[in-house]
Amino acid sequence: MFKFEIIESTQRIFKNKLIKLITEKMKFFQGIEISLTHRIAPTFIIAEERSKKNFGGACLLKKKLTDIQEDLGELVATLTVHNNTVWECSTIYFETPSTHPLSNSSEAETFSQNFYRGLYEELVAFGANKKVSFIIMKLLPDVYVSTKKFGLWPYVVELKPQNSPDGLFHGILPLTGSQYESYQSTWNN
Repeated sequence: MFKFEIIESTQRIFKNKLIKLITEKMKFFQGIEISLTHRIAPTFIIAEERSKKNFGGACLLKKKLTDIQEDLGELVATLTVHNNTVWECSTIYFETPSTHPLSNSSEAETFSQNFYRGLYEELVAFGANKKVSFIIMKLLPDVYVSTKKFGLWPYVVELKPQNSPDGLFHGILPLTGSQYESYQSTWNN
């Protein structure tokens, strides 16, 4: 249903109209501005449905371990990290226009499940390419709820928004190991 693509090249990021649109939507709806001119360019995972009416994506940034939420930083320090850096996903955006032909809630739910499942699999592919076994997630509460409800994402650590000083969800999303294998078996059943 969705076609996912990982875009890392700064040149390709600037030329991709969908990335520009997604970053504008992320800023408008989530209040998160993504600078495409960071010292270390962001990596985008973008998704587009065949009809090109529905799209979404995620932005990943390489961060120093000292720049992530303190509670998670202590836990991550016990995991294997390369050069004291981790990858953080702080923005996920998913849009289905109101004109989408989803006629009932079960179709809408299936559509959302396809997006979040596909996005997680792309995160896993990204992790395999970068040789990382987890991604730090920092999400708005409603986006976090969607990853759990529609995607069944298997966070190994969760700091819920109500317990977080910034009101955001903070968590560790495994890209390998038993939690990921359990996730796959849940979807296959």
